[in-house]
Amino acid sequence: MLIKKILVMFMLFMAALAVLSVKSQAEDGLEGSVTIGGAAVDLDGKSFKYGEYTGIKDNGAYFAGDADLSYNMNAWYLDFRTKNVGLDNRSLYLEEGVYGRYKFFLGYDELPKLISNNSKTPFIGEGSTNLTLPSGFVRGSTAALMTSLGSNRHDIELETQRKSGEAGFSGTIGDADFKVSFKRETKEGTKSIGSPLGIDGGTTRGVVLPEPVDYTTDELRASLAYTGETAQIQFDYYLSAFDNAKESITWDNPFYFTGTGYTLAQNPTTAKTSLPPDNQHQRVSLSGGINLPLATRISAIAEYGIMEQDEILLPYSNNPNTTITAALPRNTADAEIDTTHIGLNISSRLISRLGISARYRYYSTDNATQRTLFQYVKNDTGGAAQAGLNSNWAAYNLPYDSTQNQVKVDASYYLFSGAALKIGYDHDIVDRNYREVETTKENTYRARLNSSLSSFASAGMNYSYAERRGGQYEESRLYDAMHTQEYINTVAANLRFDNLPDLRKFDIANRDRTKYGADISFFMTPNTTVGLYYNYMLDDYYESLFGLQKSENKSYTVDATYTPAEFISTYAYCTREELKSRQASRDYTTVGGEYAQSININNNWRADHDEDINTIGVGVNLGFMENKLTIGADYAYSESTGTIKFLAGSGTNVAGGAGYRDMPELQTKLQTVNTSAKYKFTKNVAVGLGYQYENYKSDDWATDGVDPASATAVNVLTLSGSVPDYEAHTGMIFVTYNFGI
Repeated sequence: MLIKKILVMFMLFMAALAVLSVKSQAEDGLEGSVTIGGAAVDLDGKSFKYGEYTGIKDNGAYFAGDADLSYNMNAWYLDFRTKNVGLDNRSLYLEEGVYGRYKFFLGYDELPKLISNNSKTPFIGEGSTNLTLPSGFVRGSTAALMTSLGSNRHDIELETQRKSGEAGFSGTIGDADFKVSFKRETKEGTKSIGSPLGIDGGTTRGVVLPEPVDYTTDELRASLAYTGETAQIQFDYYLSAFDNAKESITWDNPFYFTGTGYTLAQNPTTAKTSLPPDNQHQRVSLSGGINLPLATRISAIAEYGIMEQDEILLPYSNNPNTTITAALPRNTADAEIDTTHIGLNISSRLISRLGISARYRYYSTDNATQRTLFQYVKNDTGGAAQAGLNSNWAAYNLPYDSTQNQVKVDASYYLFSGAALKIGYDHDIVDRNYREVETTKENTYRARLNSSLSSFASAGMNYSYAERRGGQYEESRLYDAMHTQEYINTVAANLRFDNLPDLRKFDIANRDRTKYGADISFFMTPNTTVGLYYNYMLDDYYESLFGLQKSENKSYTVDATYTPAEFISTYAYCTREELKSRQASRDYTTVGGEYAQSININNNWRADHDEDINTIGVGVNLGFMENKLTIGADYAYSESTGTIKFLAGSGTNVAGGAGYRDMPELQTKLQTVNTSAKYKFTKNVAVGLGYQYENYKSDDWATDGVDPASATAVNVLTLSGSVPDYEAHTGMIFVTYNFGI
């Protein structure tokens, strides 16, 4: 089958060659190239991973076409570009204008995202907002008790497709420039979303649903700028409006609990899950700069933005047996965040060897969303009372916002010919509302030395150290803001926490960050270059008893190029990355004895993550017959290996009990081979062919062996399986016609 497809493409290829070989009748001024051809893919089994962003799902042939053309007549021009015409990630661009006066452009892009082709679901109506179970479906408290699940599930492909069109106009009048553009992007398809449901904490179950995607985003941009000899000023306006045609999903509940304490009313028949809400963002900005004597420049920007979301809120419960005694505090989200950004930059070179710059940044988010009390229905339980004011299920939404003040100062000094020393200092203050830490302050010290050691070598070294410190970490700050006073009064003082008091969230925890690196390049001969690179970063959360405690990254790279002759060029590279992190916590439940468990060191657990990534690549390009024939080939191999070492205390509720154990290894491998040959028949016409080999393998203990929509995970009705391995062969033939030669 593959050979037949290649023969068909070859005949089309020869026909195109005959057409394009005819002498061009194009007008003078046409430049660029047009490429047409075809390709065939041989894929050993369907794998969405291979065509994740191209849309190629299986064996088949596709048209290959690219164009890059420009026509000029005096000051008037017309540009046309297209790429990947035969694939689902195609793009088109057309621009027309007069140099120095105006420009009009049109653009179109598509981008697929293949998510899974090994998904299964029992739900009927995928793609809609109403998912139902088939007639006769047997519900159960676990997936294992859904005896009809195997016969009721069916295949479903998860994928989305983005399409965007853009048009714009810009022009110049004197010293003023203006630009207006409009872009509409749509995204359609199906992806996955998880939804929990249950009667209480012990019976809560998860369902992974096929989520319908029907998004539209409109963007409007406008700018007006003035450019003088010494000063510049620009005004910008930006509008983004997002619309989701599918606001929520209603779905049948496949789980059903029976036995003592569980009534029919407590089992919700259907449930409802919200989807991304419609929203709008507007921003205006004014920026400018002025050139002053002594090689000094001052520039500034002031921006103000408004983000709004006013979607209708879903009801507390979708269970008709639930008694609602308190209405929603408001019918819509009524959410708004106002942003303010002010930036000021000053740079100067007072003396020839010394350059200095200073930057100030102010950025704030003012959350104008109301802080109101929501009295939830626990897990959509039917027949139970709605949360009262003295319940932990009565909670306030927290309109989080923050303010940042940042100052950066840099200086560069040229020590001698070919050597420069750069030093810098950053001071960053962030104030937050509704967080465990109100204010964090971070000081960063930076230095870099660059030097051209000789005509045969150059080198550089860099180092930075940052320390972030916050005020008192207070879990009660969040606890008191979220819960009602009526509920707080029912809780003992030593139990007034939701998260462990010793837990530290990494973005506000005290942290020391160390970064350094070095690079050196050797120009061993006029035709040979070798580069060595090393980078290191350590984040040390030295005070975090629980949470992220350490994150360490290292990378080593060697690359080389060798051009022994004008018609031969080669390259090779090798990179190794080492990523390590450590997390720790303490296992405790919130049902009885919370305080005793929260201070019990036997409940501690720790996870050490270690990932190594190795990548190598080699390539060669050859030219023959004064480059009428060019041949290229490259090979790349990447391997990622990850391990998780887990330490469980004697009091933890972990399968396998207490102790130190290694989780199964995580591994991903990708090999690619690319070869191509191109021959110039005439000065205008070139023909070529190419071959690509790709091999992908993945081992992930968390998903390997998972049969979707089955009893593999009894408390979760899954949707997708693991990422399938694949081996793909792609052959291509094409002809290129060059204009203006």
